[in-house]
Amino acid sequence: MDALTRCFKWVAIVVGLLLVGEAVARFGLKLKPGPVVQRDLAEAIAKYAEFDPKLGIRYKPNVDILLDSPTDDFSFLFKTNEVGLRDRPMGTHLRSEYKFLIFGDEFIEGWGTDIDETAVVRAQNALNQRTNLKPPVRFVIAGKSGYGAVQNYLMAPTLIDSLQPKGVVFFYSGLMPHADRRFLATATLDNGIATGVDSSAGTTPMLPHGEDYPRFKPGLLTALAPYSAGARVLAEKLAFHAMAAAIKPGDPATDRLSGMRGDTSSMQTALAPTFSYIARLAALAERNKIPFLLVHLPLPPQVAADEWTQGRKLFGVTDELQPATDLNLVQNFCVEQKLKCVNAFLLFQKAAVQPNAAPLYCKTELAFTPTGTKLLGAWFSDEMYRWMGELGLL
Repeated sequence: MDALTRCFKWVAIVVGLLLVGEAVARFGLKLKPGPVVQRDLAEAIAKYAEFDPKLGIRYKPNVDILLDSPTDDFSFLFKTNEVGLRDRPMGTHLRSEYKFLIFGDEFIEGWGTDIDETAVVRAQNALNQRTNLKPPVRFVIAGKSGYGAVQNYLMAPTLIDSLQPKGVVFFYSGLMPHADRRFLATATLDNGIATGVDSSAGTTPMLPHGEDYPRFKPGLLTALAPYSAGARVLAEKLAFHAMAAAIKPGDPATDRLSGMRGDTSSMQTALAPTFSYIARLAALAERNKIPFLLVHLPLPPQVAADEWTQGRKLFGVTDELQPATDLNLVQNFCVEQKLKCVNAFLLFQKAAVQPNAAPLYCKTELAFTPTGTKLLGAWFSDEMYRWMGELGLL
């Protein structure tokens, strides 16, 4: 058999395999050809977020935009107020509400939820109905998606000075060690403390939620995807594989979930920068004679084996209840710093195993479902009522 014949034979084999694969994709798996579209929210987020030299990213004021999850988990109105918070309007400075500043990340911002349905607003409304205080309580949502403790700390002085809150609440989640590591990698430091973004880092904001979706690279498969179901499937699989390969579980530089993955020693290292800025925020509140409360929220894999079913596949989390190693670390930190701290781990874990329990977290997005939002809102209202009673504010 000469070389040309062997070449034709191999070409025929390859073509045959491709045809078989295409047939399986189209008729066996019922897949269709179609262009590979980057399914994320970067374009939409860029309409309401912009670079900030101190915080890295800020929200534009008075935004009102409809956001649809690329994963079909939710559709909601994203609104900001006149000072660029994902909150209701602040009104004039003459308003005399009993203000509490609420810091945190996407879970407290209310990602995926209309503003009036977020856990924080639900808690505020429930507390006002319960106490009938005059003036009423106002929980100001300062937290933003993708923020860690560093950015919350950097925005705190201005908010404290302008609002003079009766209390400061910091919601910590295991997403923050990664958020802080990303921010500190581009930050300017003064005596070891971040003061803003280093000028050499450029002025392109690090948009939140960008790491939650696979990214498709231009190439032969993406070019063929509009005409071949098989090419489209392969392009998608390669994108998922590339996303997984880029994550080193437990490494805060690459892993969004580093706040919950690893042994006690490695996790202590991952959480250290975050802890240091929480301590600074608590000290800032103390200097202003403002009470401080830390609330520790679990990540969905720490709640139940069947929470966040699709998201955990993207991040390589097994379908098992994950350990809460960070719970003891946060509690020890609170003892060392003499901070008032509570956590919602048992609350969510008990709710998740109730008969016919609805999911508390979205399937793919790192966000609460309406059920999870209502659960957290009711619990937070009770915790604030208890805390305000201890402080003599009721």
